[in-house]
Amino acid sequence: RVDEDRPRYPTPLSPEQLAEQVDSATALLAKMAVFWLRRPTDLRAAVPANTMSPPNSRPPATDGWTLPSPDRPINYGICPWELEPDEALVVESELPDVDYWSFQLYNAWWESPDLQHRQTSISHKHAHVDSDGSARFVVSGIDPGVPNWLDTGGARRGFLMYRWVRPRSPMPTPAVKLTAVSKIRAHLPKDHPTMDQAARDEQMSIRRRWFARRFQA
Repeated sequence: RVDEDRPRYPTPLSPEQLAEQVDSATALLAKMAVFWLRRPTDLRAAVPANTMSPPNSRPPATDGWTLPSPDRPINYGICPWELEPDEALVVESELPDVDYWSFQLYNAWWESPDLQHRQTSISHKHAHVDSDGSARFVVSGIDPGVPNWLDTGGARRGFLMYRWVRPRSPMPTPAVKLTAVSKIRAHLPKDHPTMDQAARDEQMSIRRRWFARRFQA
């Protein structure tokens, strides 16, 4: 507030208010412990493994998530993935006209994985887009030698979420293909680039610098 009658200082904290806040925090913790353990189970029940849900303004497995969501600023979709050590998901999508888009990994308990030391998220700012205008990503625990690798860290189960933010054109549902790591190139365009270890090291060095600027500055 900037008006003359605004409070100049916070209201002093009373013992009664502190006790109420402690009780409230305790109740929230108890509810969140149940919610976040149930959330991955609900997601897997709503969306089959290794398939992608269509975009919607409500995340999958929440009330009303299957209903259309026109003119909403943020739209989500989720793929619960299950991979053997030698398997990968190839994700392919046309790109709508949006202010922002991203693809982000979560682990089996809906937690963010090691986003500093592994490429677990890719946004429009640094993704490779192929010459046909589509973006292709590989979800795997083994480095597939492609720019848009989403590194599971060897985990066998988890989630992939994509976001289309403020769309101005129809929003696609990304296609998902389960394949062997050794056959990934068969699902990519011939001009899709490869990345050797030196290129990957440079990519991760840039990522760590971004991470430091965001969380450690």
